[in-house]
Amino acid sequence: MSYVRANLDAGETVRLMAGNHWAIFFGPAVMILLSIILIPMASYLGYACLAVTGAYILKTFIHQQTTELAVTSKKVVVKTGWLNRNTHEMQLNQIEGVNVHQTLMGRWLNFGDLFIRGSGGFVVPVRFVDDPVKFRKFVNEASSAT
Repeated sequence: MSYVRANLDAGETVRLMAGNHWAIFFGPAVMILLSIILIPMASYLGYACLAVTGAYILKTFIHQQTTELAVTSKKVVVKTGWLNRNTHEMQLNQIEGVNVHQTLMGRWLNFGDLFIRGSGGFVVPVRFVDDPVKFRKFVNEASSAT
């Protein structure tokens, strides 16, 4: 069971769940290509790069699988981490805005970074969010309903 669903308050429902986009694996893909190029040229360096790439892929996979974003009927929840868990929960009436940053590639592939701004200037950044405009829309609609 997900963290968000396991920690709902009484009468609270999940309106939208989101996570990381598969584009989070672009960095590891570039490192794999670099390793493949380096192995014939300098085998030790290539194999070392390949080992580092394997660790980077594992880290990225764990990050993707353990990141949860949700809009509920009462709050926005951002949970990251596996061994070290970081959670941010903001009541909908405490959210001042949600900013979306998308590169050109992000617009093409529908991913981007979210910056959820709470009262007091507290900002929660979340990178590589799948369909960030939809997430912002849900937060804005839920915030105006409260």
